[in-house]
Amino acid sequence: MSKRIVVGICCGAALVLSLAGCSLPGEPVAQSNSGATDITTSTADSATAQPTGPSVGTATMKVVGGPTPVTIRYRINGGPETRTESAVTLPWSKDYPVYNEVSSSVSVTGGTEVGCAIMMGSSLVPYKTEPNPTCEFAYYG
Repeated sequence: MSKRIVVGICCGAALVLSLAGCSLPGEPVAQSNSGATDITTSTADSATAQPTGPSVGTATMKVVGGPTPVTIRYRINGGPETRTESAVTLPWSKDYPVYNEVSSSVSVTGGTEVGCAIMMGSSLVPYKTEPNPTCEFAYYG
């Protein structure tokens, strides 16, 4: 069962962190500023919520940490694909439009202790610093 925690208020709407695990869907819409050498995608088997209506703002996924290259997997806005970037040197970030009630997530493997975060405007929504972190975010306005 998925748990959701309200983590802040932005522009009169609740910002919610989904704690359902690493299988949240999404579709990337922006280019990374990383030095990744390989980008792959995989498609989810189950149907999931898709963005509808206008975006409610922009968010930025961020990964920071040590000198060791890492693997980053992310899903954006309820789409069916997981994107994977291999051999990424940090820092890394990706901007994307946010839609109401769809989830996005970023996971990091490899290296030592690294940090992941998702920011919407000036609000830091989830943030974790640990080996192999996953940050997830959904907007409910």
